Amino acid sequence: MFAKRKSQAAMEFLMTYGWAILVVLIVIGALAYFGVLSPTQFLPRRCSFTQGLTCTDHLLSKTGGFKVMVTNGIGNDITLNAVSLNSSDGTIWCASGGTAKIVAAGDVGDITSGTCQGTGWSSAKIGKRVKGTIILSYVDSVTGFGHNITGSLLTDIEP
Repeated sequence: MFAKRKSQAAMEFLMTYGWAILVVLIVIGALAYFGVLSPTQFLPRRCSFTQGLTCTDHLLSKTGGFKVMVTNGIGNDITLNAVSLNSSDGTIWCASGGTAKIVAAGDVGDITSGTCQGTGWSSAKIGKRVKGTIILSYVDSVTGFGHNITGSLLTDIEP
């Protein structure tokens, strides 16, 4: 008779905590489903290159395409020829393009890509977070050699 009461107490204990744990799991699942727990929302916008050039600012716009502003830390004057952007999921790309601009050593210059396209671009909403790769083409004025450098981008689509 006492064994039956002990097992009943144990079952009530497990059921009470079981339901509480189930409710907590459902709440966490709902928050994750609606994107509240998405870590990319909490990361700051960033843009960086692998060598010599520093990304000063950038803009990804529904109307103006992709624009990047760089500081020339190479030591020689350079001519920015083209910039392109490819999102990491492959749904957005901004074509290589732009008007060539000379940037003196230590100065800041900008270049704009051609139009942005892709399956994700047509349905992209303002504020959507985009992670991607930037390819910047430039020519060193001293050597005359052309270079392509790769950078990374994490930004939001702006109006």
